[in-house]
Amino acid sequence: MPDFPNNIFEFTKRFSIEDACWNYLREIRWPDGVVDYRDGKTKPVAYCSTRRVWEFADHFQQSVTAGTVMHKTRTPLTHWFYAAYLMATLKPGISALQLHRQLGMHFKTAYMLLMKLRGGLVNPFRSKLKGTVEIDETYIGGKASGKRGRGAESKSIVVGAVEVIDLSDKQIGGRIRMRKISSASRKELFKFIQENVEKGSMIVTDGWQGYNGIENEGYGHEIKEGEDSIEVASQLVHIHRAFSNLKTFINGTYHGVSKKHLQAYLNEYVFRYNRRRVPFESFNALLGIGTMREALTYRGLFEGKWIHPNPKAK
Repeated sequence: MPDFPNNIFEFTKRFSIEDACWNYLREIRWPDGVVDYRDGKTKPVAYCSTRRVWEFADHFQQSVTAGTVMHKTRTPLTHWFYAAYLMATLKPGISALQLHRQLGMHFKTAYMLLMKLRGGLVNPFRSKLKGTVEIDETYIGGKASGKRGRGAESKSIVVGAVEVIDLSDKQIGGRIRMRKISSASRKELFKFIQENVEKGSMIVTDGWQGYNGIENEGYGHEIKEGEDSIEVASQLVHIHRAFSNLKTFINGTYHGVSKKHLQAYLNEYVFRYNRRRVPFESFNALLGIGTMREALTYRGLFEGKWIHPNPKAK
């Protein structure tokens, strides 16, 4: 397996030309022979060097980007690689405006490139959180003050969960999950918990009534209480730290995002947080290597038909 560049100088030296990117994709995707992305099976193929595609016995032709977020792309692979590298390694992420300036491409092209990268960030087979899990909600965007306070209708509601890992001398936050929800109702919160947390785990929340009865669904339930919201927040330190970093990420890098596409940015934040120590895996995942997601289209994104992430898998 190819080594991952340790810095921008190594990256530029290695992936400055199209052939280098093409060869990397071929090596990392099919080290033991070309796999038909339609069914995941290795098959005999004939290679057409003029078009740089492989042809199977049924005459189906497949490129090196087939089945990835770069499927049928006309953007140079060097641009894709550079964008994925920056998204995987820059702590605050990168905006379309920054990418547009860095690569000299049209702003709309830079925006779609980043959105396509975000479209493949959620692994449909990822394991659920387990153990002790802190869960809470927060508001993103709009103008309002106070949790669940007056004016909250102008904001988007985000529910989040974080594993709490016990070390010998302290507790730290583990993996996280986040989702935009329409309301902090029992139905929405229970659905989020059931889809993201293993049964038998201990759910730790504040006293919000939407969590009442979760213990009847196969979970433990611990409620943190206090004199005011500040005291309660101090007892849910891991999820509130994750929310604080999320807001810094959204406001600092993107200066706010729309409600329509908020989930895409939540997925990016969760992806980057959970893989912050494995940049090689992040880079490959961003390029859609091994993804089971359908490729994002311009029409699907702006007509509102695209769900972040699209649940349709090949």
